[in-house]
Amino acid sequence: MRLPLVPHFTRSRSLLLVFLVAGTFAHFSGVADFAAEWILEGTRCPSGDFDPASTVVLLQQWTWVKSAPRSFGAEQVSIVAAQAQGGGISAATSSSWTKRNLCWPMGHNLPIGILITAAAWALFVLGFHVHNNTKEQAARSVYLLVNFVLVLNYTFVILDSYDLCATLGMSESDSGRMVGNYMLGFCLGAFMMWCIASRIPGLWRSSPRRVLTVGLTCQLIGTSVYAWVAFKATQQVLEADYANIHFGVYDATLGLKSGSPGLAFLLMAGRFIAGMGSGICQQFYVASGLHLTPVAERPEHTTRWVFSGMIAIGGGPMLAAGLESFNQCEKGLVQDFTLVGLGQVVVVACAFAAVFAYHPDLENVPDHMEREVVDDCWEAAASTGDLDVVVRRIVLILGCLLMGSLRAFGVSAVEVATASLLENTYDWGHRTTGITIGAIFLTCVPVRVLHKMFGDKMSVVLWIRLMSVTAIAGGFLLFSPACSVLNKVCGLGCDGALVVAGIVLFPTFYMGEALAVGIMHQHVLPAGSWFDGNHAQLYYHLAQGLGRFAGPWLSRWAISALGEDVFALQQMMVTCVFLVIFECAVRPFMRSTSPSAADK
Repeated sequence: MRLPLVPHFTRSRSLLLVFLVAGTFAHFSGVADFAAEWILEGTRCPSGDFDPASTVVLLQQWTWVKSAPRSFGAEQVSIVAAQAQGGGISAATSSSWTKRNLCWPMGHNLPIGILITAAAWALFVLGFHVHNNTKEQAARSVYLLVNFVLVLNYTFVILDSYDLCATLGMSESDSGRMVGNYMLGFCLGAFMMWCIASRIPGLWRSSPRRVLTVGLTCQLIGTSVYAWVAFKATQQVLEADYANIHFGVYDATLGLKSGSPGLAFLLMAGRFIAGMGSGICQQFYVASGLHLTPVAERPEHTTRWVFSGMIAIGGGPMLAAGLESFNQCEKGLVQDFTLVGLGQVVVVACAFAAVFAYHPDLENVPDHMEREVVDDCWEAAASTGDLDVVVRRIVLILGCLLMGSLRAFGVSAVEVATASLLENTYDWGHRTTGITIGAIFLTCVPVRVLHKMFGDKMSVVLWIRLMSVTAIAGGFLLFSPACSVLNKVCGLGCDGALVVAGIVLFPTFYMGEALAVGIMHQHVLPAGSWFDGNHAQLYYHLAQGLGRFAGPWLSRWAISALGEDVFALQQMMVTCVFLVIFECAVRPFMRSTSPSAADK
């Protein structure tokens, strides 16, 4: 059944228009800035330095700059002119000044404009999908986009985390804690939402847009605080005297400053608040999805939800690297943290637009939790003759929760540790590291396709076993001896072995845990129980949040304090315990292990 055009369609067109106009303006402003940089390139002296007098003359001759000098900073241009005429600065100093002050922050216009335009097109595609589906599917699709944004903002900061924290005088383990602090706030937000939903059971139907607005507002506050801290940190880098200190953000800033405890506190607080908004939204819409979705269809929709999160986890570093590549300032001179902060704000605005424009009215949709779960629970007890079926289901749910926590710990630890090792140990660039990590996570796409094609050939138990054993094999690649073997056999260096390990670990962890969560959703107890849909989802989010909080922190601590092999041992233990829990606490208590359409 097609969903009739919702009454917010006019508003959705207005929001799309705003996004497109903003993106177009920023895009063409960025093109103009690129032309300015091209003009500046023409003012080099034969030695390769900038001639400040020629720079000012060319800038004044350019109509766009003359009509809007504040875009370049009229005060700074006059300073260059005065110093050039008085001979008060050297060519090298003027070169450094020109690149750092004329380029920054104008170079942000093009990448942010492209991101806004992409967000507008995503809203357009979502709108087309929503208007051609049922209300239930329309709501689930909006929730998927919001979920993508919330998870994206968790990993968006990974590439900048080490250098940003170093700029503020924080340690390497602090940088991992900064990434994971998002999930600590996530736990609090999920708990708050659970308390509210327990007291207002019909909230999923009566006020979904209002609840999501509250959560996204927390996201907007948190990401705005991060963007401001990133702006101030970039200013600190711009003020560094790179002519007298060997370049390197970590060494240079620590050599100049004793730290910025106020900004460091705001950075942690901003991440916590943003995570709290994520917890509010995710606890709400995943529990709502159980009301909107029949029991038989839950594994499929759960897999889509987890899949969108995995794509977002990989997309965060890749998007950060993409914004960096479109930054028009010369790469390598200064570390610019502002783009990642602004990018988070833009994608949160996109999620706001999706909720306001496309979320349908759910007042008249059926509630699949009212009778299906109750009937299913007692039917299972009658068919087995086992009055302890409730206890068995509780044990199964607890096992799935532990598996989810281990998966969250393992995935977040490997992602953050991989970024840190590639950048700091193997001297990979920001852009290369981001694209590589994103590509590693995108390997879950072919694994998802294979499962869709051959999911009915094996039972869900065999699929989870296959994924777990493959993950254990991938864990061996993290050890130093594996690096030596691969170097002799394939000519791969230790950085290549690290990438191969990620390619094996990420998609297998994803698919194994996605199937486990689908099993959990099939075995939730009736409403009012401590293990009904709302409670089970709270426990899952707490387990996920604690795993993702501890993973980045403990992985970077293990590498910096004990070495890479200890980190590899940590991951091996996680993958082995994952399989043991499944065999002991989940598989024996499943209703059925045979493949079905829902498992595809």
